[in-house]
Amino acid sequence: MTIDPPYLAAWCWALVFARRAVEGDRLRDWAAAGACCAVGVLAKFPILLLPAAVGGYLLFTPALRPKLKRAGFWLMCGLMGVGCLPIVIWNAAHDWVSVRHVLGLVGASGPATGAAAKALGPLAFLGGQAAFLLGVWLVAFLAAAWVYRPWRNAECGTQSASIPQSAIRNPQSNGLAFLWWTSVPVWGVFFVTSVRSVGEMNWPAAAYVAGLPLCVAWLRRQLDGPDGWYRRAVVRSVVGVAVLGVVVSVVLHYFSLVRPLAARLAGPPSATNPAVVRRYDPTSRLLGWRTLAAEVDRLRDKVKAETGEEPVVAAAGWNQPGELSFYCKGHPETYSLGYGLGERRSQYDVWHPNPLVDAQAFKGKTFVFVGVDIPAVRALFESTDPPGVVVHTVDGYATGTWMVVVGRNFRGVPPVRVAPDRPAY
Repeated sequence: MTIDPPYLAAWCWALVFARRAVEGDRLRDWAAAGACCAVGVLAKFPILLLPAAVGGYLLFTPALRPKLKRAGFWLMCGLMGVGCLPIVIWNAAHDWVSVRHVLGLVGASGPATGAAAKALGPLAFLGGQAAFLLGVWLVAFLAAAWVYRPWRNAECGTQSASIPQSAIRNPQSNGLAFLWWTSVPVWGVFFVTSVRSVGEMNWPAAAYVAGLPLCVAWLRRQLDGPDGWYRRAVVRSVVGVAVLGVVVSVVLHYFSLVRPLAARLAGPPSATNPAVVRRYDPTSRLLGWRTLAAEVDRLRDKVKAETGEEPVVAAAGWNQPGELSFYCKGHPETYSLGYGLGERRSQYDVWHPNPLVDAQAFKGKTFVFVGVDIPAVRALFESTDPPGVVVHTVDGYATGTWMVVVGRNFRGVPPVRVAPDRPAY
């Protein structure tokens, strides 16, 4: 599980209560919306955009602007601030590492971006969102964003045969303007930041919580039109993308159905890359952790039998230590040497003691290390055993490989040099 499910759940409920608060202006609804935002910000920072979106809706809707002078909206913002307090206090004591991390992700603290990259970034962002929404739904979202732009025809666009004109003129009764303000500007923030960093495809996911109901309103207008080639094209597109969505969902949940095809597309495996199927198998990153943990446990037992001491378990990246801690027997405390090997910082670097900044506590110890950059790892120890390769297979296809090495007499990590094109956080 990632941070996104609790974040999106909090966003959904905050929207529900914010909508009720706008309609009834009851403090309990504003408080509930703020409480949901306070919980959501502990999962993912972009929920900070939601109160701003609701504030924009109130500010630019003349009939609702007086609500900004009342306590409700500010109660929502205040409770969001309470949710931010633990984050602010912790970051103030840790060099604002979370802020640095976010700035690095969005490209605000990296090297300058050229004109060509600035132009290609938004195109890459749109391409990623088209893949994320299977094409048709991105077109529907952008069309709905344009048709229901608040400044057109008294807030909500032109009249549909299924929507009364009174509802279109009154955003408080039909909710279309509310949906627009809590989706389109949020999506626009990530579109604008794509000039510096395209980011991940799931970043604007919260914008679609309100954006997809807005798409439904737009789609209903298209289906209410006269029968003709355009209406038939819309129907076929929606049916086609619905079928495609079901197929994609089935394939992702049961990838074994198409893994032989993925293996043929990936080409023959090699000695240096036996898991070529990973190129087309997005589920492979979920597989093999028990296989890897079993080998790490075997080496732990071997070292303990030889030395009488429990070895330290460490890995190169930020995701592998957590997997090892979960799947290895006894759930050992694990560490990351990633930053010492040129990778970006992670949460393991701010937990103490850790081998990077508290080397004295680990000097002379034996490590079982999982990673790929064995030459760099050897420099951290007086000696290393011959590395072994762990290969996990599913139905005869290699889906994951890991290098595992035992390092003896830990020396410490030399001064870190991070590549200039990689974020430090």
